[in-house]
Formats: sequence, C-alpha cells, structure tokens
Amino acid sequence: MLWAVLVIGSVEREKALSFFRYISDYIPKNPDCYNVTQSGIGEFTKAKRKGFIVRASSWSEEVKMALRPLTLFPSLPAVDDWKDSLDKPIPKDDWQKLSEAILTSYWHQSQEATDCRWIRLFCVILGGKMKFTREMEDTVHGVFEYPNYGDMRRIRPFIRASEISLPPTSKEKSSEWSQNFWQYCYDKTGCIPEERVSEKIKNRQKTLSDEMEDTGKYYLKETVEVRNKLIDHFFNTSKVSTIDSRHEGAFGIALYGLTLFIEIILY
Repeated sequence: MLWAVLVIGSVEREKALSFFRYISDYIPKNPDCYNVTQSGIGEFTKAKRKGFIVRASSWSEEVKMALRPLTLFPSLPAVDDWKDSLDKPIPKDDWQKLSEAILTSYWHQSQEATDCRWIRLFCVILGGKMKFTREMEDTVHGVFEYPNYGDMRRIRPFIRASEISLPPTSKEKSSEWSQNFWQYCYDKTGCIPEERVSEKIKNRQKTLSDEMEDTGKYYLKETVEVRNKLIDHFFNTSKVSTIDSRHEGAFGIALYGLTLFIEIILY
C-alpha cells in the first residue's frame, strides 16, 4: 500500500481521506480492480491500470508530489505507467519524504496505517469480494462512512482484523516486490551512527580530550578510532534490513565494551 502510505504521510489527513474516497469511486465501475495494493495495481489490464494511475496522479498537485517517490524503485509493479504520470524523482527530497511517510504508518495499528488498511478493505468490499450478514449492517455502515460514523474504538479494530485476513492473490504470493523494496532502500540509503551527525557530541569529546593528560589523550584517540572503524565494519558486513541476532549481538558486545572503556578513560 505504498501509494496510500505516501499520501497519508504527506498530505493533511482530511484531504488524504478525500483522495482515498476519490480512488474508491473507480472500483464500482471496474470491480475487477478491487485489489489496490501496488502488486494488485500491476495486475490490472493495461487500459485499466493506466486509467487508475492517471486518476490517482491527477487529483491534485500536492498528491502528485506525494506519489513521486514511487518512481525511485525500478522493481515497482507497473513502474513505467507510474513514471508516465509522475514527475521525475528528486532523490534527495524523495528519499526523505519516503522515510517520513513510512515512519507514520510503520506501526500497523497507528491511525495512518489504519487509514491505509481501510481504503484497501473498502475497495475489496466495493468490488464485491467480501460479504456481510445483516447483523453487521451498522458495522459495515461505519466502514463505508469511515471515520465519520460509529464508535471508532470498534470500527478501527474491525477494519484491521478484516484487512489482515484478506488472502493474497497467486501473483502476490510469488511477488518479490516487498523484499525488493526493503533491499533497495537498504542499498540506496545510508544508516548514519549518531556520533557522526551530532556536533554536540563531537564538540564535547574534543573539549574533554583537550583537558586530559597526554596518556589519556592518546588512548582516547586510539579507542574512539577503533570504535568508529568497528561501526564502519558493522555496516560493511551487514547485508539485510531484517534482524540478524548473531551479527548484531557480536558487534553490540564489542561496542559496549569499547564504550565502557572510553568512559573510564574520560572520567
């Protein structure tokens, strides 16, 4: 749901939800286009895929700019169609927009994530792929009028539970897009250790080292250099964005020991 994540993370919420409703209007006339995930959009017929993408990118200039980071990814499903409708990416700006948008929706129960999950579920319902009993009429009304009707303490969990139960299509099961997305982000963006960006810490270390005796200065300089090289080596040998317990544990213990040693020298 990257397109929705970018919009809800970059555009004021009321506008973003209005845009989502505008997108949902495409489904009743094209019920086979109910799957509005990035992989799902890639499965639309050529004409309907172009129609959907043109519709999404022409709603407003603000939304069009919000969607622009999609074109950063060469493995994005239907990337050529997105490129035809969006401006060329500005990597320095668009990577930042992307990271900020993902941060707002990364926790799957956040308001922003729920908004994105709602539009996916809503389109599935509009496409006739999910049916409900009459006893659920009030709850379904809450989904249709989200977030302006019903008790959100009940409607939001219902949306999340329903959305997570949606079965993937056969092509989604075999799609490598999700893994490619995270790997490309990992390869193309930098992870910067705090010490390298914090001028306050740099200045503090310099001031303290200036006050130390010659022997202390020497060991401080040597140990900090070793620690920075170890940090560099950690990133050079890190190959995935998922948790690697052995790799992180080994380096974590070594960095912790060096940090304690530096504190002993300083104080």
